[in-house]
Amino acid sequence: MKITLAAARVNAGYTVKEASRFIGVTPSALSNYESGIRELKVNMLLVLLNKYNVKFEDITFKTREDYLAKRKKVKV
Repeated sequence: MKITLAAARVNAGYTVKEASRFIGVTPSALSNYESGIRELKVNMLLVLLNKYNVKFEDITFKTREDYLAKRKKVKV
């Protein structure tokens, strides 16, 4: 079963603030990566996967389109 990057972080016991330090970004930036607003660089992703102890194949990634669709539904 695939999980989101955010779910992998939570399952590993890290807050957004803690996990953002692993890749040298702000908590807001990590949130944007997790929600699909911004694209995560491969080197950052590999660090997070290692810290979260999950495999690439186990992660499903949200896209910017997912984010925009969700925002559109909320505004209606």
